[in-house]
Amino acid sequence: MRDKKLKIVVIGAGSASFGLSTLSDFFQSPLMRNAELVLCDINEEKLNLMSELAKRLKETANFECQITSTTDYKTALDNADFVITSVEKRRMESWRKDWEIPQRFGVKQVLGENGGPGGMFHAFRTIPILLDIAKSMEEKCPNAWLINFSNPLHCNMLAIHRYSKIKAIGLCHGLRGVLYQLSDVMGVPYESLSAIAGGFNHFTWILELRFKENDEDAYPFLTEKLSQLPHPPQPLSYLLFQKLGLYPSPGDNHIGEYLPNSLVEECYPWEETRDTFWRFNFEGDEERRKRLNSLINKIIAGEESPSVLLQHRSGERAIDIIEAIVEDRREFEIAVNIPNKGFIENLSDGIVEVPAIVGSNGPEGMNIGKLPRAIASLCQRQMDIQELIVESAVAGSRKLAIQAMLIDPVIPSARTAELVFDALYEAHRDLLPTFQ
Repeated sequence: MRDKKLKIVVIGAGSASFGLSTLSDFFQSPLMRNAELVLCDINEEKLNLMSELAKRLKETANFECQITSTTDYKTALDNADFVITSVEKRRMESWRKDWEIPQRFGVKQVLGENGGPGGMFHAFRTIPILLDIAKSMEEKCPNAWLINFSNPLHCNMLAIHRYSKIKAIGLCHGLRGVLYQLSDVMGVPYESLSAIAGGFNHFTWILELRFKENDEDAYPFLTEKLSQLPHPPQPLSYLLFQKLGLYPSPGDNHIGEYLPNSLVEECYPWEETRDTFWRFNFEGDEERRKRLNSLINKIIAGEESPSVLLQHRSGERAIDIIEAIVEDRREFEIAVNIPNKGFIENLSDGIVEVPAIVGSNGPEGMNIGKLPRAIASLCQRQMDIQELIVESAVAGSRKLAIQAMLIDPVIPSARTAELVFDALYEAHRDLLPTFQ
């Protein structure tokens, strides 16, 4: 691969969050100095902003890379080496509907992004987009790697691996975020901890937590510190840790998406926390995006130095993994989303999140043995739901969607499943091409 100029295609580059972190990492990588970077987004205004930002970063980093942009990603894929995706249509508007509509029928779901009926319809909207990208890659760059950040990550990655032939990796920073939280609780530097975790995205379990310096088990120290707190920072995670013996990741709101309401409400009573825990902070996210867009505009206008984006890597890992593949670094990666080829022995062959060694052949998942039986049972039910969701998304099958809802712990009855499906379908009809 290094005999020719690297070609990196970024689809969804107009996103203030995803685009910014990807460009920041790209222009801090010596490997990318002479690469070809193609930025793609259907929103031409946002795409133009990111293209201008990329040019400023190129000048500041003294790179010689080639930068182009297009609103039609299919024209950019020829001979690409890596394709990085974070794709959605009308994300926040649709997400609000995913969370609000099921409540009309008595369905309580945390966030409504990755689990429950909201997560299902999120998958129905994103899977066709990603499969179109995958099919185009099969034609134009069959040897390229797809690195995907689009949620719901587990369903999207399952669809890609079930229905295309491309090489693909799913990435999420959730586990790193939990380790930062736990390092604060323990009063130790983040860099002093190592972890081995497994499960599926947004529902992983830390099997080993150790101090790097002496390889000592850090779980007893964590247990002691958590027991001394009047209020654990993540009470649902702490409850599961106490009852099941392993600490979950990436935090209460995400793991709550896959648990029965009765269990979640032990820590977050619905009437008291409906709008503060169960609901995503849409307003706060909008403010964050405004701040990021303000930074981008200031850099383009010359009011802020581009160097502020070149101080440290974002933590999103796409560029780091590209470096490891191209240079065959054989680097340890704490969490990748790939098909389960025996890496977790008591889960099926769907998509799991496990540690891996990344080299020229991509991520080689590590065998982490078996999850405790109760945890494996919680995971397997959701993986079965994910299989049905993906089959339903591809076939446009209401019947399979209802079956998936019937085994979801947040759906109280068959009649409720049908009512919720029909209401969400009507709300998102124009974004569900396979169901037309």
